[in-house]
Amino acid sequence: MVQKIVTESPRDQVFGNLVEKFDMVCIAAKCGNECSQCKHCHYALEQMSALAQGEKTSGLCPKLETCVFNCLTEDVSKVLSCVATRCNVHCYDGDCPSCKMISRRIFSNICKQHSMTTQPQIKYAGTCPNLFMELSDDYVAKKKM
Repeated sequence: MVQKIVTESPRDQVFGNLVEKFDMVCIAAKCGNECSQCKHCHYALEQMSALAQGEKTSGLCPKLETCVFNCLTEDVSKVLSCVATRCNVHCYDGDCPSCKMISRRIFSNICKQHSMTTQPQIKYAGTCPNLFMELSDDYVAKKKM
C-alpha cells in the first residue's frame, strides 16, 4: 500500500494519502521498548489509551484530543476514518508537537525506504525530514481552506 501511494500519488496529494493511512495504534503497539524510552511516544501511547477508555487526558494536544474524543462518541465503528479525515490535521498545525515529531520519524523512514525524493512526481532536492516539513505545511494549508 505505501509503495503504491509513494509512486502513484501526485506531489500535492502524497502526504495526505500517507498520513491519512497511518494507524497510530498499530504503529504504537509494535514499537515497544523504543516508545517507552521516548517521552513524546510515551505521551502519545498514554493519550491513545485514555481516549479509547473515555478517560481524561493531560491536554497537551487539546484540538487533536477533542477531535478524537468527538469521533469516538459520534460513531465508534468509524473512528479510524473519522480521525484520519478530521483530526490528523491537528498533528501538523502546531497543536501537538509530540504527534508531529512521531509522524516526522515515520514519514522520514518511509521516504528513505521508497526513495521519495527521487520519485518523478516529487523531485525534491532536500532531505526527507525537510520534505516532511514542506509537505505537512502544505497539507495543513489545504485542510484549513
